[in-house]
Amino acid sequence: FCTATRRGELSRLRSALGAWVEALRSALRARCAALDAKIEEARLRSEAWSAERASADAARQEAALAREDLEAAPPAGEAADDYEQQLEAEIEDHLCSLRLEERRAADAAAA
Repeated sequence: FCTATRRGELSRLRSALGAWVEALRSALRARCAALDAKIEEARLRSEAWSAERASADAARQEAALAREDLEAAPPAGEAADDYEQQLEAEIEDHLCSLRLEERRAADAAAA
């Protein structure tokens, strides 16, 4: 009788211990899931912060380049640079050639 009683107690203790271990595992799983969610949230915030920082850095660089362009640009009223003058001269020459061709065509049609 004594051995049977001890076996019964041991069986109940094992069962209670098993239930306690399973409850502990379940609680640990839930805690891990909560921590994983916090880690993911922190990662997303970090990515957003990095993107904002990169955007701000790009804006600063763009502003610096714009300032450099402003400083390098000739003041209003100064003569245009050589390349600009060359392009304007080529366009004028081409327009004169077109007008001359039109006049010749008009003279030929009138004659």
